[in-house]
Amino acid sequence: MTSVEIINKKIAKKSIFILTPERAKELFKHKEELNLDIVLFDEAQLGNEENTRGMLFDSIVRRVRKNFPDAQLLFAHPFINNPEAQLLKNNIEEGNYKNYLEKNVGQMFISYDDEGNYYHFGINKEIMGNKKIRLSADPIKNIILNNGTVLIYTAKTNIYSGEILKKFGKYIELCSEIKDKKALKLIKDLKELIGATQKKKSEKYSEMIELLKHGIITHHGSLPLKARLILEEFTQNNFCRICFATSTLVQGINMPFDIVWIDKFEGSKELSILNLIGRAGRATTKNKFDYGMVIVKDSNKSRLRSILNMKIDLKETSLLDMVVNEEDENVKEFKEAIRSGTLSDEYNLTPGQLERLEEKNLNDSINFILDKMFIGNTFITSEEFEKYDDTARRKIREEFEKIYISYLNRDDLSKGEKAILSNAIKILVWQINGKTFKQVVWYRYAYITRLQERKNIIKLKGNRKAQIEINNMDARYTMECVDIPDKDLKSYNMFKGKKVTDISYDRIVFDTYDYIDKIIGFKLKDIYYATFEKFFERTQDIRAKNMALYLRYGTIDNIEIMLIRYGFAFETIEWLKKYVKKIDEDEIVFKKRIRLLSKEKIKEIEHYI
Repeated sequence: MTSVEIINKKIAKKSIFILTPERAKELFKHKEELNLDIVLFDEAQLGNEENTRGMLFDSIVRRVRKNFPDAQLLFAHPFINNPEAQLLKNNIEEGNYKNYLEKNVGQMFISYDDEGNYYHFGINKEIMGNKKIRLSADPIKNIILNNGTVLIYTAKTNIYSGEILKKFGKYIELCSEIKDKKALKLIKDLKELIGATQKKKSEKYSEMIELLKHGIITHHGSLPLKARLILEEFTQNNFCRICFATSTLVQGINMPFDIVWIDKFEGSKELSILNLIGRAGRATTKNKFDYGMVIVKDSNKSRLRSILNMKIDLKETSLLDMVVNEEDENVKEFKEAIRSGTLSDEYNLTPGQLERLEEKNLNDSINFILDKMFIGNTFITSEEFEKYDDTARRKIREEFEKIYISYLNRDDLSKGEKAILSNAIKILVWQINGKTFKQVVWYRYAYITRLQERKNIIKLKGNRKAQIEINNMDARYTMECVDIPDKDLKSYNMFKGKKVTDISYDRIVFDTYDYIDKIIGFKLKDIYYATFEKFFERTQDIRAKNMALYLRYGTIDNIEIMLIRYGFAFETIEWLKKYVKKIDEDEIVFKKRIRLLSKEKIKEIEHYI
C-alpha cells in the first residue's frame, strides 16, 4: 500500500506500506492496530538535508521508535562513510552497521568539448595521469541507434522552457516512432490519465505524449505519481531512448541507463551526483562485463574526480536538535513537539496549532464557510460555487485564510500565500465534487486560456477575423504553485507575457499536480480537517463532520470512502462502484458480473478478486 490503511483483513495477514516521509506520518493514526515488524528507511541520507524534508525524515524515525518500540529499524544509504551516524543522531544505543563498497557494474567516464568531440578519461590520475583519449564515434548516437538508453540530468526549468530539446535536438531526431503494442498501451494510459490529445493544434495537445511516441521521456517531481509509474515501466521495458530528468529520478527510482549525461553540474550536491552516476549501467546475470558510461563537460572533470574520491559523512546531530537563529515559529513548535512527544498522532499538528484552530474567534469563519458550501447537509456543486459573484467567492477564500493565519499564529498572509491559497481552495472544491485529475486540469486550462471567451468571439466574428483577435489575447493571471508558508512570497503571474495560444497544456498538468500533492495534500488537509472535525466535536453540526470527510476523502459516500481506502482512484471508482456487493475493512465482495469486465479493468482489481 502507498497509503496507510488497515484493510482486507480477512485475506491479507501482513501488510507492506511503501511511503514517502510525508505520507509516513499516517502510520501513527493507526498505532493501536499496527504491529510493525520492520521499518526500512531507504535513501536515509535524506535526514542530512538542511530543509524541512530532512527534519521531517528524522521526525518519522523518532516517532516510529516511540510508537513502535519493538520494530526493527533498517537504514539504507549509498556512499556514506559513517553509517553509524544514524544511531548517534537518533539516540539508538544498540545497533550494527556496515559499509559496502562493492559496485555491481563497471563504469567508463567520458568528457566532451565545445567542438562536440568526446574523450575517455580516468578518475584515478595515478593510473591514467591527465591523459584523455578521443573517441572515434559519438557514444550517444551509437547507444540510441543500438536501442540503448540515455539519461540526461538537467534542471526542471530547462525542461519547461524547451531549452533541453533544442540542445539535444540532433539526438532526438534519431529516435524513430515506436510501434510496439505494449509501449503504445502505456502511452495511451498516460494520455488518458492527464486528458491529453496528440493533435498538434488541439487545446489538449501534449508535447510530453508526442515525445513519448519516440521513446523520449521527461521525468520530474511535478509528474503525477501514476504518470511516473507508467514512465518507469516504459523505461524498464526498454522503450525509452532518451530520458530528461531532474533530481526526483535520482531518489531511489530503479531505472538503469547505458549513458548518464550530467548537464546540470554546478552547485549539485555530492550525494545526488553519486546517486546519479549509480544509474549508469545495467546489471545482468549474463556472462559479460556490465558497464555504463558517464559524460560530463571537459571543465567538470576535476569536480567529478573530487566527488568520486571524497568521503561523505552524515551529520551526527539531527536538525531536530539544532538551535537555528531566526527560525520560523511553526518549525520551532514542530521540533519541540517531536522532542517532547506531544505531536498529535490523529491530526499531525502540535498542541499549540490545535489550540489555535479551536479558538472561538474562528467560529464565525467556520460557520460562514459551512453556510456557503452546503445546501442542507450536502456540499454544493462546483457549478453552484461558480455562480457566486466575485465578492462572495473572495469572502469564502478570506474565511479559509483566517483559519490558515490562525494555524500559522500570524496577523496576515503575504500576497503570494493568498494567491496560492485561492487556487488551492478552488481545486479543493472541484475535488470534493468528485472531479478527476484530468477534469481539474481542463478546468484550469480553460480558465487560463479564456476558452469560453474565445468561443464567443468566433461565434460573433467567424473563424478568420476572430483568430487575429485571439492571437493577441493575454493569458489570465494564475499563481504558480510554490511552497508555503512563506511570509515574503510575492504574487506573480505564472504566464506573464504569454498569449492564450502559447499556453502549454503539460505545464498546467504539472502545476495542478503540485497544488494537489504539495499544497492540498501535504499542507492544508491536516489543518482544515482538524478545524472542522474539532468544530463538529464542539457543536455536533453534521455539516462540519461531512466537511472533514470531504477534505480527507473527497466524498461522504461510504462505499466510495472504502474504495479509496483500498487504494482506488476516483477514475476507477466511477466504473467500479456498481460492481461492489459488499465492502468493509475485512474484505471486498464483488458481484458475479465483475468477470464480464475487460482484461484491462480486471487487471486493476485482480489483487482483490
